[in-house]
Amino acid sequence: PTNPVVDAAIDIFVAEDAADFSDNEKAAIVDGFAKEPARASAYTRLHKLRSARKAYLKRILKSNTQNDSSEDD
Repeated sequence: PTNPVVDAAIDIFVAEDAADFSDNEKAAIVDGFAKEPARASAYTRLHKLRSARKAYLKRILKSNTQNDSSEDD
């Protein structure tokens, strides 16, 4: 049986975040939604993942920028 709240959360994830995640990550997140029927926990889960992903990307970008700065001069 499908849960419309979970389906909506998955749709939002796919639309907004698909480009930022690998196929394995997407599969794990969608699987997580399927196991979390409550709206709050699905959205909380997505928010935490987004925040963690953004923080990770910022760290990578910062470290790449620092590594490349000597070559730019």
